[in-house]
Amino acid sequence: MTGLARVGLVASRELSAERRQPDGAVAAVTFVAVLVLLESLVVGPSRARDATVAAALFWIALAFAAIVVAMRSFDRELDDDALDALVVLPGGRDALFGGKVLALAATLGLVALVGGVLSLVLLDLPLALPVHVVLVVVLGVVALAPVVVVDVVLALRLRARAALVPILALPVL
Repeated sequence: MTGLARVGLVASRELSAERRQPDGAVAAVTFVAVLVLLESLVVGPSRARDATVAAALFWIALAFAAIVVAMRSFDRELDDDALDALVVLPGGRDALFGGKVLALAATLGLVALVGGVLSLVLLDLPLALPVHVVLVVVLGVVALAPVVVVDVVLALRLRARAALVPILALPVL
């Protein structure tokens, strides 16, 4: 089995686990919606409708949602004591990292799609969807996933990981 096949296997396992228990994706979508709404209340409704402010509100919410999804993904393994077994498999660390990144990027793509629609509705933004906006969101989601996975892994065995992961991840993002 090649390295890419192992990465695909881990990613498919992660996505099927998320499908069985979609608490990470549901929490992330809810988090994005609430955070965009609260941020728009903080900056004011007229200011939140500005394209640059709305984009900033969306990306802040998506960064935190990525942390929520990644932490939940690793919490599943910690709860089942499966992480150590996954690491010792052939191609373990590399396949685990690659699979987690692919699964997180796929989940974040879904969260970004739903969060983008919610942002359009909640902030009452005009619907203008040029190709470059879609490209930026796709590239942003792809770039966001490995950074968040690395930061979650760094704080994995710590008690205060819920507080430390955002502190580690947000300066890098």
